[in-house]
Amino acid sequence: TGSVVARTTVKISADVSAKITDLPIKDGDNVKKGDVLIRLDQTRYRAAVGQAEASLAAARAAEKRAEATLLEAEQANRRNKEMYDGKLISEETYIQVETNYQVAKANLESAKYYTDQQGAVLAEVRDNLDKTIITSPIDGTIVSLNAEIGEIVMIGTMNNAGTVILTVADLNTIEVE
Repeated sequence: TGSVVARTTVKISADVSAKITDLPIKDGDNVKKGDVLIRLDQTRYRAAVGQAEASLAAARAAEKRAEATLLEAEQANRRNKEMYDGKLISEETYIQVETNYQVAKANLESAKYYTDQQGAVLAEVRDNLDKTIITSPIDGTIVSLNAEIGEIVMIGTMNNAGTVILTVADLNTIEVE
């Protein structure tokens, strides 16, 4: 006893959870690598991209403010050092200005890290948006279609395999098991 199976079979699942909005294929259709198989609802993911873009813009603005504050503190620190060296201001005043300068440097460094973080968040949400369009990873035939327009697909977890939406197999090369 045995069975005839395709050498290459790919089970297609979603990388993001969403409702299926377009399913331009049906059982038995031949597909080429890169053909669109499924489109998922992008509403939530487009909103997340917009929010992340706004957060990144705000982070960049905060970084510019921190640069300006540092420049101002640096100039004040330079003037006060000269005045302190000439014994025109107290040590306490000098230390206060020096501290303000060091705080401004730290604030700029923090703002740069925050900008980097917001850039990474934007990259992540854009990646999730891209994952709402699922394409065929191989040339083949749709051998199993397990979903319909309007269904919500779930992503897999450690204990749950997630929704297998469809299976694509290359029927040009088959094996007997």
